[in-house]
Amino acid sequence: METTTKEDKIIFFVITLAATTSFIFIINYVNPVIGFSGIDIFCVSLIISSIITIGNFGVDKENIERNSTALLCSGGIWLLLAGIKWFDYTSQKNDSFMASIFTFTAIITWWIYFKFRRIKK
Repeated sequence: METTTKEDKIIFFVITLAATTSFIFIINYVNPVIGFSGIDIFCVSLIISSIITIGNFGVDKENIERNSTALLCSGGIWLLLAGIKWFDYTSQKNDSFMASIFTFTAIITWWIYFKFRRIKK
């Protein structure tokens, strides 16, 4: 019988984050994208490793129900960051990729928040 603890999940997430960050850095080094900074590489690899970790271990419904306030704050922060990136994109005509990633993450966060809020009631 296999059990997964929180430490196992964190170790898996950190290893996945390191692997995706190095992979994206190598791709950017071989074929550089103009305007793609280190922070962009880290944000993209953070999102990819989060999706891989959630796909591997699943989502604990009880944990999300307890942390609905954290999801609400996270969704607001991602929405604010997406708005800033889209405003920057419209004013300077660059970095639409990161604006799209931030918007996608905000949509997923809000969807999870409202889905489990509806189940909770």
